[in-house]
Amino acid sequence: MSRYDELRVFYTRSPGERMALLEQEMRAPLAEAARLAAELTAMDDSAAPALFGGRLGELVEIVGISAAKLAAVAGQALGLSERARAVGGLRDEDLHVFRHDMLTPIGTLRGVAGMLAQAGGGDDAGLPPDFAARASALVAAIDELKDVLDALTDTRGRTRG
Repeated sequence: MSRYDELRVFYTRSPGERMALLEQEMRAPLAEAARLAAELTAMDDSAAPALFGGRLGELVEIVGISAAKLAAVAGQALGLSERARAVGGLRDEDLHVFRHDMLTPIGTLRGVAGMLAQAGGGDDAGLPPDFAARASALVAAIDELKDVLDALTDTRGRTRG
């Protein structure tokens, strides 16, 4: 059973309950994504100047920036819950806005990490041997985060295809 399917059954709960579950369920994939993004941005890419038309450094920088934006937006969840309690509860519209705000850094991070995962690694590319594996692991963490977000905030629900 996918992470999405595990959590989708909770979509019928109140917005406040879903936000509390969302905060809890986002912790692990967010922490993993932050760790992997930090590892990718800390690596020395000077030995691979030709990759991505000489823009490997820019792409790795985008990973760092997007991970920071994702962490900042995710951090707003607690404040959203506290403000909602002060005005009588969280609304579905509040979850929709939070979802929308999360999707931009998620999409950017997922796209760039996906490109980096295809770069390979090792001596022939001038990258550390585990570079592609770390980028692939980042993609997996982002996919899990998106599953959690979709299951608890997306009104449409996924269709099986």
